[in-house]
Amino acid sequence: MNNKILIAITLIFLSVFVNAHTLEGNFNGLTFQGETIERTFVLCNTQDSGENFSLSSDNAWMEVRPLSVYLSGESCKEVYAFITPFPYAESGEYDLGI
Repeated sequence: MNNKILIAITLIFLSVFVNAHTLEGNFNGLTFQGETIERTFVLCNTQDSGENFSLSSDNAWMEVRPLSVYLSGESCKEVYAFITPFPYAESGEYDLGI
C-alpha cells in the first residue's frame, strides 16, 4: 500500500550573514513522501563591494542550486531549493536549513 503522508516543511535560513545580507522567499511548504517541491528565494548582497556566497543544506531531503554565487555590490540573484521527503518519512513538521 502506497500511503501518502502530508509533510509540512519549514525552511530556516541558517547562515552567519552579517552586514544585512538578505534571503527572501516562501519559507513554508506542504508536500508528500517522495514528491518534490521547489522554492525560489532571492539572495541579495547589500554591501557596496562584491562577495562570494556558498549555499548548502543540512538535510538530505533538500538540494540547493546554485551551490555558489558571486554577487556584485547591491545586487540580487534567485536561488532554488528542491525538497523531496524520503518515501518512509513520517508526517509532521520539519525544519530544514539553508
